[in-house]
Amino acid sequence: MGILPRCICWWIFGQENFIKEAIPFLSFGKLRASYGVNGNASGIGAYTLQGSYNTAVYNGNTGFLIGTLPNPGLRWEKTKTAEVGMDLSFFENRLNANFTYYNRLTSDKYAAFSLPSTTGFSSITNNNGKVDKVLNGRFNKKGALFFYSKPMRNFRRPVTLHLTINQLQYLGHSSYTLLSATYLHILPCFS
Repeated sequence: MGILPRCICWWIFGQENFIKEAIPFLSFGKLRASYGVNGNASGIGAYTLQGSYNTAVYNGNTGFLIGTLPNPGLRWEKTKTAEVGMDLSFFENRLNANFTYYNRLTSDKYAAFSLPSTTGFSSITNNNGKVDKVLNGRFNKKGALFFYSKPMRNFRRPVTLHLTINQLQYLGHSSYTLLSATYLHILPCFS
């Protein structure tokens, strides 16, 4: 298991008097930052760490044989995430924007490690992330999110734009960047 720390802090600067005087059309403003470590043990089955035995009949006699190889060194997957962002609302919350930047590093990914057929087993669950041992199977994901929402006349829902830029990299290999922009009409407009 282990220790999985988390820290979150924010400042609602839109409530400060000097901001209200300098930017009177700002309804809400918040700066936020967070850092945390998450653990994942969903890839560890009931007998993955300690192994298991099965019964078998050989030459009329019942015996036991290893059903699952034990792997007591298997660790939780860990994801370290750092995030900074800003939430803004203007003109009495008629125009909203959200900016977020995050950096997520996942290590000790679960993967099936292939074994020679002479062992009698095809694979064992390991913390490699991939068979080639490049930096212990570490993945890095960075991204920036932009969210814009504005209520429109004669519409029950605001027009919303999401812009997301993600970069996913298996450390030690090349990376690729994903850019997506989507128009959505999903948030209710309150009168």
